[in-house]
Amino acid sequence: MYLDPNWRILTVGDGDLSFSLSLNQMQSQTAGCLGLVTASVLDQQAELLAKYQDCAFFELKQQGSEVATGLDIINRDTWPESLKGRFDALIFQFPLIPSFTSKAEFEQAGGLTTNLLNRRLLRLYLQHAFSFFLDPDGAQLALISSKDLKPYSQWDLECGIHLGLEHQGKPVELLGMCPFQQSAFEGYRIRNVDRDKQIRGTKGTTYYWSVKPVASHPDQQLMEQLTPPTHPVGEPVSEHYCNWCKTGPFASPEDRQGHLESRRHRNMQALDDDWRAFLLGRYKV
Repeated sequence: MYLDPNWRILTVGDGDLSFSLSLNQMQSQTAGCLGLVTASVLDQQAELLAKYQDCAFFELKQQGSEVATGLDIINRDTWPESLKGRFDALIFQFPLIPSFTSKAEFEQAGGLTTNLLNRRLLRLYLQHAFSFFLDPDGAQLALISSKDLKPYSQWDLECGIHLGLEHQGKPVELLGMCPFQQSAFEGYRIRNVDRDKQIRGTKGTTYYWSVKPVASHPDQQLMEQLTPPTHPVGEPVSEHYCNWCKTGPFASPEDRQGHLESRRHRNMQALDDDWRAFLLGRYKV
């Protein structure tokens, strides 16, 4: 994960706050001061302290960092006005809406699948990052770290999440991505979404979005650290490669057609069709 030490950063949905604490300490070593990182969690303070016995809430406060509890990135009513337009970068680490445990939960979600709910969460995160939290005169970056396994790999972060998304007439573009190494963040624990359980680290990727265009992005140091998108135009399946399935290059047109007819690809195609129908408003939310 490439980070400029002078970026003003807001972490989103940071579970036990261990990532924010590690990041704050890391940034302070190069910037020379603590408190550059502002943290936020979905849980209210009492819920946070009850859920995670060793959360970093008080340590962050002692280091001069703000901690916004009860902040739901998709619910504007939960956003403190004091956070508006303050940041260079937002970071969302391994976001995940868990699978349904009952038919009642599915019905309560309006019949949306967990795949759609997760894609919707990430799209709204990007939309709200640019419309509310990011400083229009700053770096204007929204980051998501995600895993390279199911269900994360079924959300099409590289092409589908920002499809047609704009802010003030400017398209939200994926600048690129880089490997995420959990070991680089001392003390960072990837937690279970809904309980005090640590999850084993796995291979991850951090994606960078901005409204500053890829072709003329002013931060060349950042761009040099990122691997460009496989399909800059946003189409996941090309003549030689399938980004959905991480398959290719195809040896021949017949090889490509065989892949398109495979069960794995047809499943990804169905998820994409569902997502595009959602974007066209064919689902009630």
